Amino acid sequence: MEMELFKNLRGFVFDFDGTLAILNIDFNDMRRDIMELARGFGLDVEPFRGMYVLEMVERAREALASAEQAKGERFFLEAQMLIQERELCAARCGGLHDGSLSLLLRLGKQGIRRGIITRNCEEAVRILFPDVDDYCEAFLPRNRVKNVKPHPGHLSAALFCMGVEAEHAAMVGDHPMDVRCGKAQGLLAIGVLTGNADRHSLEKAGAHMVVSHVREILSFLSE
Repeated sequence: MEMELFKNLRGFVFDFDGTLAILNIDFNDMRRDIMELARGFGLDVEPFRGMYVLEMVERAREALASAEQAKGERFFLEAQMLIQERELCAARCGGLHDGSLSLLLRLGKQGIRRGIITRNCEEAVRILFPDVDDYCEAFLPRNRVKNVKPHPGHLSAALFCMGVEAEHAAMVGDHPMDVRCGKAQGLLAIGVLTGNADRHSLEKAGAHMVVSHVREILSFLSE
């Protein structure tokens, strides 16, 4: 059954942290950083609880800017610095998962297009993966796109750069967000268990299949 799912694929889009790379960013600490910063700017942070970090920053920025534009921009810049500091720190002590490079190389040799999309910053990814451009046709960290996933534009931009239509592509990620993004746009949605999500949450999000590790995809590719 799994082989049939891969039969007509012409491209793979991968999440980065937790999928191709070891997930060691502490998002809870990052969220607390932003909450404390928002409090320091006089905001009630209760409406932001449960939001993703980047969306929390944007919502707080809008709230502050509605009263004073400059204050909103100051908050945004300070928040971006806090986020990037944690991303860079995590990257310096991180690494790629075993098998990630082998998979990307095999796909390239078979003429299958490869994309990487991430909410992480480009500098952090390049610390871990300096030659990333040699292993994919589309590399889109957050600073290269207007809207990051779960906005559909992030994935659509990668597919456009790859020259692959959604029905002939797969989205591979460790988070339910990745699964939902892929499935919503008609891609084969593959969940991996090397992040913080378990099999149930990935399947609940709509994953067509779940693998323990991204290198397992190699077994489904034709020689």
